[in-house]
Amino acid sequence: MPRTPPAPAPRLSAADQARTLVAARRAGSLATLADDGGPWASVVAYAALDDGRPVLLVSRLAEHGRNLARDPRASLVVAAPATGDDVLAAARVTLAGVAERPAAALAEAALARYVAAVPGGRDVAGFDDFALWVLRVNRVRWVGGYARMASVTAADYAAASPAARPAG
Repeated sequence: MPRTPPAPAPRLSAADQARTLVAARRAGSLATLADDGGPWASVVAYAALDDGRPVLLVSRLAEHGRNLARDPRASLVVAAPATGDDVLAAARVTLAGVAERPAAALAEAALARYVAAVPGGRDVAGFDDFALWVLRVNRVRWVGGYARMASVTAADYAAASPAARPAG
């Protein structure tokens, strides 16, 4: 009796892939708007909340910190390490939205997440020039390498599971 080959395993959704990548990394490129309206990108450390929102702890002495204080629109690019010479074959995600200063319980949870995830985070958290920010994600663009990309809604991103396993 001939055997039926197993069905291919379903792929993770783009939202799950994006959340998995954000959960796995601790640094990204933060793009802010400079005082002349032009773009400014900086490498930053981050942690992720349970809904995937990035938590940033940035100095007001840094240009990106001053930019956020003046205009909180921002995006964060998180990329997987390249496994070969072609960096564009690696997965990456862009999260765009508005950076907000968290209040009360969210601030405590965000700071706890940040210092747990980022070595040295506790050391700078008490400095007066550092401010805690949470990126409210409005747009998500996931790229899984060549010919694998998708836009994801903010709601689907927030509801997705990092390191989720496909059903089936």
